[in-house]
Amino acid sequence: MNAPVGIFTSTPAGRFLSVNPALSGMLGYDSPVELLDSVKDIATQVYADPREREELLHQLETRSQVKDFECRLVQKDGTKIWASKNVWVVGDEKVRVR
Repeated sequence: MNAPVGIFTSTPAGRFLSVNPALSGMLGYDSPVELLDSVKDIATQVYADPREREELLHQLETRSQVKDFECRLVQKDGTKIWASKNVWVVGDEKVRVR
């Protein structure tokens, strides 16, 4: 929880399960709870271009880890920021990305 970088878990459908304080602050929320309560759809509420999330999911379908995925995110106040993500699929062999 005290990492200096944004860390999260989410569902393939686009709902955050957990976020750390660094991510909530990066996105302009006062706390992880506020972010979790406010964001119901990561693709449309966090990504500046929802197609970037689709591209990330596509890449995760073909391999279980994606490194240095660059995308633009939207802060709570609408400001767009650049992010670089390292993402991997967590679960057993039956986990589906979509």
